[in-house]
Amino acid sequence: MNYKIIKLNIYFLIIFILLGFFGFVGIDLIGSLNNKQQAKSKLIGESNSSFRKKQEAIASKDFGKEITINYYPDFASNIVSLGEDIIPINGISHIKTYFCAEQGFLSSYIADRHGFNNDDDIYNNSSLDIALIGDSYIHGACTNKNSIQQNLSNIHKDLSIISFANGGAGPLLELAYLKEYAINYKPKLVLWFWVGNDLRNLQDELASPLRFYMRDGYTQNLFDPRRKMEADNIVNKIFQDYKIEKSLNSEFEKSSQNLISLKQRIKSYFPKTFSLYRSLKSKTNYELVGPQNRILSRETVLSRSLPNSEDILMKKVAEKVLLEANNTIKSYGGEFVIIYLGFGGWESNKYINKNFERTHNLQKNFLSNFAKNQSINYYDLDNDIDDIFSSKDHINGHFSDAGYQLISKIISKYIQNMYSNSAKSQFMNY
Repeated sequence: MNYKIIKLNIYFLIIFILLGFFGFVGIDLIGSLNNKQQAKSKLIGESNSSFRKKQEAIASKDFGKEITINYYPDFASNIVSLGEDIIPINGISHIKTYFCAEQGFLSSYIADRHGFNNDDDIYNNSSLDIALIGDSYIHGACTNKNSIQQNLSNIHKDLSIISFANGGAGPLLELAYLKEYAINYKPKLVLWFWVGNDLRNLQDELASPLRFYMRDGYTQNLFDPRRKMEADNIVNKIFQDYKIEKSLNSEFEKSSQNLISLKQRIKSYFPKTFSLYRSLKSKTNYELVGPQNRILSRETVLSRSLPNSEDILMKKVAEKVLLEANNTIKSYGGEFVIIYLGFGGWESNKYINKNFERTHNLQKNFLSNFAKNQSINYYDLDNDIDDIFSSKDHINGHFSDAGYQLISKIISKYIQNMYSNSAKSQFMNY
């Protein structure tokens, strides 16, 4: 036996294995760097923001002066002192507002005179045709130019369409937007968007001063610019206190981040290598998380579900809220329309657990029956988008730009179907 030849063969085998390994890792690195460069180019093209995360905006010296972030009155965690004369219910007016970054860029908008995501010129109209009332989906979460309000305004150029919406809003907060702002513009149509976590939000809101809005005629008079300025000052103070708190905790956060930075770098720059390592380590078939798996994280975003008994209790309260909204809109001759958005087109029946499926069906049936009994137009948007949405229409929590465009086209059809031919000729000239 020629041991010298065997030894050489072993050396060559080791060399080829090492070349193959480093070749694989090198190709993986080059591919990840190219992807990062493409993502960076896309980010620069889609956003004029110099911030990638909200925390960067908060840390800026301009925060509270020239820029801010979207505000949600989180009554569940008592972020607002109940001793204040004014309870702020939405963001600061006339300021660049940073929102969220689910599409790879930090979205932003210039808040209108009331603190909402609209072009302020909309108020130059003597009256408004359509008001959209809802939560983050209607607020335009994580998009710069494809909010439902923007898309519908582009589709129906002869209609004045506005949104009074805020991320995290539930039925009582939406009723507040109707009473404080929308009623002053007397929109002909009020499209009220109900989502699958609204009963849960209602439970939190009911324990707050927002319950006062269930009273006939109750208002804080936030439409008055002076009162709104007072509310804005309170919000700004909350944000400044938050900024100080975050600054005190920043060193701890940095040390925590350092502990996981090495692993994150490996995953970021060598995704295929890391995947292979995980596969060999687990000795099982490894499958990357695809878009369909994000539905499960959506359930977490929607947070807890209520026990059935509390769902039923909140449903009774919800009926009173919707009755107050309907009466408010009828008082000036407007028309109330309920649109059930459900769980945002996440194919609820297929992916959602039994608790969420129960509350999903309960709310859908409740709204359908309520609308029928009150002779109110009702549309099941959740069902329509479940049938036609694909993974590209979703992002982690809300819609992609493509998703916003698609859902806007569906809502546009609802608007056209709501009128007889004579009404269409009066309000819509396409």
